[in-house]
Amino acid sequence: MRVFNIGIGRAILFSIVGFVIVAAGVGAGVFVANKYLQPKVKFADPLASLTKVIEVGESSPTLRARNPNGQHELVTLAHGDRELLVAFLSGDCDPCYEAARALVEDPAIREGRAQLLLFALDPSRFARADQQLIWQISPEELQRLDIRLFPTFVRVNQDGLVKAIQGTYTPELLNKFLFGL
Repeated sequence: MRVFNIGIGRAILFSIVGFVIVAAGVGAGVFVANKYLQPKVKFADPLASLTKVIEVGESSPTLRARNPNGQHELVTLAHGDRELLVAFLSGDCDPCYEAARALVEDPAIREGRAQLLLFALDPSRFARADQQLIWQISPEELQRLDIRLFPTFVRVNQDGLVKAIQGTYTPELLNKFLFGL
């Protein structure tokens, strides 16, 4: 019978090499199992199936916003009995401020022929004039709706369809946008 004398140094070296090989195999197995065998669980976004971009002729979207009391809500842009004017505003935009004042003072709004909803990134700049509620909207929600210009106006008819979209402000353009109310 033959006995091998490899010495203590070689024994430690072979042990370390063996350990590294086993650890690499286990690590590769864990990686493969996590990557390919784990079920992919994703929680559904309640707005994922809703209209993502506001388009003329399409149903008005539902969006997430924070009401003036600070609570998050889903807001449907349809009011049934009269047309709805929606303005998306930025807090540091002078045309937005001018447009908000012009909308609040518009005869169609004052006389109740149309409803007005104002959404702003920073509602603190806008006064709550004439009981108009100013909702806070997040940049992510504006991106989801593809709102890129401030101010942007959306006109929704009584059936909840988007009738017109205006992506800039001058008094003349706003008057043209509001014509017929």
